Amino acid sequence: MQLIDALDILVENNLINEDEIKIREATYDEYIAAFKKVAANEVNEFYKNATEEQRNILEKQIVNSADIIWDRLLHKYTITGTEILATLPNNDGSTYISMAYVPPINRGNYGSIKALKQCIADSPNGVSLHTNKNNKRVIQLVQYFGFKQYPSVHPNELFFANKPGIGGNEWVSNDQTPDTD
Repeated sequence: MQLIDALDILVENNLINEDEIKIREATYDEYIAAFKKVAANEVNEFYKNATEEQRNILEKQIVNSADIIWDRLLHKYTITGTEILATLPNNDGSTYISMAYVPPINRGNYGSIKALKQCIADSPNGVSLHTNKNNKRVIQLVQYFGFKQYPSVHPNELFFANKPGIGGNEWVSNDQTPDTD
């Protein structure tokens, strides 16, 4: 039995009261704290052969993009303020999960699953995301919710969507980039 199946059984038998788990929008500071942890993890995961100085520079560059992304976010779902599921709009009206962070101590709890359920409910045109190809928990979770894997251009990432043909990360396209003239 998978963890999510066990959690669903607990909810069905009223051992977890889903209504008591309140989702709210994260604050800017909560989002930035989670974003920094995700950036550090990504740099350490994908740039193991870089020097510490190179990794620090790259991490700062990634963190500096947080403000640009914050202004474009649709939602920043959280329960406690430490776990964040952030979404962006795609050009086709679907939703892209741009970041998901759950502290190790909270991984596998029902709150994170409820945040994903809320994201799906708030996204009638579909949801897409990229995840690290080694992130087995996320892969299993999104597959459980009916997401299918589609081709990805990045060798370290997998692309998933819960509807065929929806976008993935188009928010960086030229027509949505602020004019600099």
